[in-house]
Order: sequence, then structure tokens, then C-alpha cells
Amino acid sequence: MALQTLKQIQADATRTAIRQALQAADGNRTLAAELLGISRAKLYRHLDELGLLQKTSSAGGGSRKPLGGRG
Repeated sequence: MALQTLKQIQADATRTAIRQALQAADGNRTLAAELLGISRAKLYRHLDELGLLQKTSSAGGGSRKPLGGRG
């Protein structure tokens, strides 16, 4: 079994916590951030850093939404 770095372990734990919070909040990012005890801006930074934001194609340009959430 290969050992993970502390950074990898922290990223995995953060990713899991965010996904669980988004699921519990039915995709509501503001509520998910509150459940996690962080600001919505910080939630978005984590989503971006962890690759959990997907770009959506729209006439208005590249908006983003978290994967696994409703929007």
C-alpha cells in the first residue's frame, strides 16, 4: 500500500466533507458552506482547487457549478 502525503489526505477529507454537505443541503451552496462552518467564497475556492467545479456552457459565458449539486 502506497502512503499518501498529508496534502493528499487533507484534500480527500475536504472533498468528502464538501460532497456530503452539498448532498445534505440538496445542492444549496450557501447552506452547504454554513454546514461546513466556512464562507461561501471559501467553499467555492475549495470546489475550484479540488476540481469539483464544472464549467457550464451558456450564452452568457463560462459560469460554473459544483459537481454533484443541483446548481
